[in-house]
Amino acid sequence: MRNRANRAGIMMSLVLVLALVSPSYALETPISPISPIGPIRSTAEIVEQQSPSRGSQLEEIRLPDGRSLFTHGPDPRPAHGEAELMVPDATRPPVCATENYQHILYGRPFFQPSRFEEVAPTLRAVVKYMNALLNKEAIESGNVEADFKVLCDESGEIKIDEFVSTGVDYISIFDAAYQAGYNNPTVNYSMFFDSNGGAFCGVGSYSQDDRPSQNNRNNQGGGYALTYEPCWMGRAPLHENGHNMGAVQPDAPYSTGSGAHCYEHRDVMCYSPDGGDKNQT
Repeated sequence: MRNRANRAGIMMSLVLVLALVSPSYALETPISPISPIGPIRSTAEIVEQQSPSRGSQLEEIRLPDGRSLFTHGPDPRPAHGEAELMVPDATRPPVCATENYQHILYGRPFFQPSRFEEVAPTLRAVVKYMNALLNKEAIESGNVEADFKVLCDESGEIKIDEFVSTGVDYISIFDAAYQAGYNNPTVNYSMFFDSNGGAFCGVGSYSQDDRPSQNNRNNQGGGYALTYEPCWMGRAPLHENGHNMGAVQPDAPYSTGSGAHCYEHRDVMCYSPDGGDKNQT
């Protein structure tokens, strides 16, 4: 989550972000799980969620407490090296917060030994790269600094917690994080999952709500952003987090409509074609 929506590209995409802050195909049929291991809960179904000016089909993932997550489906790995990390000149620590924050999680399948101690420093560095990029673009676009808000430990460092999933498909992973207690409806969870996602980099939940209001559903938290291990060092973590913040609404500038992206190709939320109903280049 971030203090202000100041970044030019994300501002274009996240036209509704007020209180929270850090290439794809909109699916209209259920997808098959990615190499499922162990039992998979049947918690996903396709529903139609209406935006104020356009309706589109999103996948609904029902959580055990009755809440629903909505997603356009998984984001495939980008072509032509776009998954490489966009490293800024320096890292920038995000802001430690106790409300309206991101909680960084390391997840792994149950059959794989934990690499938490090995990868935690890398994940903290990735989050700091993400924050530096956010702030860099904010200054260039509006001469105002911007930072993500994250949960920190007692030392003031980015807090990372671990959970284990019975499967490696994203529905099982979302469910595993929830069952592990990471289910605060005011918190967004950025999950780095230690498994190969096949053709996919990750997936992020979001709501079709473009109201310029504090009550916008994307300001409330409760989202999940998943990035598979091959894409940890790329644009995917920032991209999936952007979906948690509401990117990209159907009627936003340069939107791909039901694709939930933009098409200008100069922003972390942009690429096309993505299966959307607008601006498929």
